[in-house]
Amino acid sequence: QLSKPVAARVKYAAATNKNLTIALARFGKFAFKLEHRLNGFLIGKTYVPSPPSKKDSIERGAEVLAEGFIFGVAVVVTVSEFTWSKKQAAIKEVEKQANIEAKFQSYSDTLEKIHKIAQNLNQDLVIFRDQMEQLQKQNEQIKLKLAQK
Repeated sequence: QLSKPVAARVKYAAATNKNLTIALARFGKFAFKLEHRLNGFLIGKTYVPSPPSKKDSIERGAEVLAEGFIFGVAVVVTVSEFTWSKKQAAIKEVEKQANIEAKFQSYSDTLEKIHKIAQNLNQDLVIFRDQMEQLQKQNEQIKLKLAQK
């Protein structure tokens, strides 16, 4: 939105500033020649137009300068948007990676707890088996004593 008023200001300055008028007249003639050479190249013919008037050259130079300013602003905005978008994507990727690492650590901690519980259960099972064997031996001894009586 800002570029159009600035471009209009450039056109106004071209009409009122003598030094700028001279520069824009030269630039306008150059743009005119370049445009006709490119058109001739594209259609395959050599065309030599009559040079534009000073007024037309100044207007063309101001127009090209104003459009160049608008284009420059558009490029800056586009590059800024692209850079910002890439930074945001990088930030999201870092956050995603941190989240994955946090989940992995949480799962790892949970797995370690489960492993300790399993070890404790295994130890309890060994103790239970030993106690069962002792009870079976005591039971057999009791049966033998009862059978002897």
